Amino acid sequence: MPRREDEDDDESLLPLPQIPDAPAYPSRQLSLLYWTLKDGDEVSEGVKRNFLWNLESSAFVPSTFWQLEECYLRAPLADLGFRRVRAVGLLAPDADAAGNQGGETAAAAADLCAWLDRFADDDSVVYIKGFEERIAAAGGRCRVIHGWAPQVAVLRHRAVGWFVTHFKWNSVLEACAAGVAMLVWPMIADQFVNARLLVDEAGAAVPVSWGGLTAAPAADEVTRVLDAAVGGKLGHVAARVVGAGGAGARAALARRNFDI
Repeated sequence: MPRREDEDDDESLLPLPQIPDAPAYPSRQLSLLYWTLKDGDEVSEGVKRNFLWNLESSAFVPSTFWQLEECYLRAPLADLGFRRVRAVGLLAPDADAAGNQGGETAAAAADLCAWLDRFADDDSVVYIKGFEERIAAAGGRCRVIHGWAPQVAVLRHRAVGWFVTHFKWNSVLEACAAGVAMLVWPMIADQFVNARLLVDEAGAAVPVSWGGLTAAPAADEVTRVLDAAVGGKLGHVAARVVGAGGAGARAALARRNFDI
């Protein structure tokens, strides 16, 4: 595996030459697993064996879709000598069937959707996952949920136009299935890789911060990005996610998008 030139520089770029067309990443944006694996360590060796066993599988079935990762699906692991990769498309459930997905929700989907119905304009609400502060005096314009939210139902409401997210893959797929553009705030693990895919390659997301857990963005920068999103200045991004995710991806799934 490639190593960074300066082991003390978290910003040094690290290329991944074995992955076709993959960008180079600042080393701090890669999973900690990449840096913590050690030869001879029992846990590390177990993780490595699991990856090698996976490579012996007769096929790979990733939860992704053609429009989003075409270049990677067309040339998967060429050194293995086969192309058995089945992109199963967007499998996010219908909003009615996803009320308790992942756990008991702290607010009923019907209650939240009724609140969203108060907004006359489509795509005028920004859904901020985990936002809890300074909204009590907002005159009903904001809503906080303490606990698990019925995210699928919220994202599919016609009033929701943007989603501020840390870019966990399930959230990415749910937003794409709903045709909702994303504001990027990745934190750890695979979230930076997911974010770069949607920002740099798909053009379906806009960064709020690349600082991760260690550096919060400036308040004025967050305000600028939110104003641009709600004010319609980033409509071209929303259009891309609707084409690449919403209607486009569901149509691909209808054509049995798993015979790549």
